[in-house]
Amino acid sequence: MKFKLIVALTLILIVSKSYAQVRIEMQNENGIYTMPCEINGLKLRFIIDTGASDISISLMEVVFMLKNGYFNINDVIGSSKYQTANGQIEDGTIINLKEVNIGGFKLQDVQANVVSSMDAPLLLGQSALKKLGKIQFDYEKEELIITDNETIRSNDNIPNTVTENFVNDKNETQINFSKELEQKAIQGDITS
Repeated sequence: MKFKLIVALTLILIVSKSYAQVRIEMQNENGIYTMPCEINGLKLRFIIDTGASDISISLMEVVFMLKNGYFNINDVIGSSKYQTANGQIEDGTIINLKEVNIGGFKLQDVQANVVSSMDAPLLLGQSALKKLGKIQFDYEKEELIITDNETIRSNDNIPNTVTENFVNDKNETQINFSKELEQKAIQGDITS
C-alpha cells in the first residue's frame, strides 16, 4: 500500500512539473511594473524593463552592497557605455552578480551595469530575464509568468509561495488523471 502511494505521488509530481508554469507577482506603481528581487542576498525592488540589456544598478546601491558585504570588488568586470532612456551615452561599470533571486528562481552569475548616477532606478533587464527562459506578462493579474518547463524543472529551490499552475489544453485528460490520483493518495485509496 505504501509503495503504491509513493508511486502515485511521484507520478503526480512528474506530471505537474511537466505542465507547470510559475507566476510571480508584480506590482503596478503608476503604470510601471516592479517586483522584489534579491541580489547576493540583499532585498531590493526592481522595475521590470524588457528594453534594458542588463540589470541596471545605481552607484548608491553598489556602494551600500560593497560596504555591507553583499558585493566584492573582485566581481567588477570592466567599463561600459550605456544609453539612457533620453538617448544620452553615459559611462558605466559592468559587474557580475553572483546570485539574483527572482520569485525563488536563483540565477547565478548575472551581468549588471552600474550607472554613475546615485539615484538611478533599479532595472531588471534582459541579462536576468533571458535566464528565466520563456516568459510572458499577465498585466490584468499583474504577474510575470515563466512558461519554460526546463527552467522550472531545473529550479527545485522555488518556494511554495510561488503558484504553480497546470497548463496546456491538449493534456487536460492527463492533468485530470493526476488530480484524481492526488485525491486518492490523500484519502489513502490507491487501487489502480
